[in-house]
Amino acid sequence: MQPERICVVTGTRTEYGLLRWVMEGIRQSPVLDLQLIATGMHLSPEFGLTVRNIEAGGSHDRSDSNCPSARRRSHRVCNR
Repeated sequence: MQPERICVVTGTRTEYGLLRWVMEGIRQSPVLDLQLIATGMHLSPEFGLTVRNIEAGGSHDRSDSNCPSARRRSHRVCNR
């Protein structure tokens, strides 16, 4: 049986902080697979490019090759 994929979308640091423990629970579950989409303020130099912190936190593989808008850097998809 394949794990159920759960997608979490985050656009701000505050939101990411609130979702952090939910995402950790998903990561630790043997029946769930986390997919994280970082968008909005996370990709803005004005707000510190916090997507780099998310990527540096480990446990995510960066992928924007399958995203139609990846060339515009409007979002990044990180898979567990």
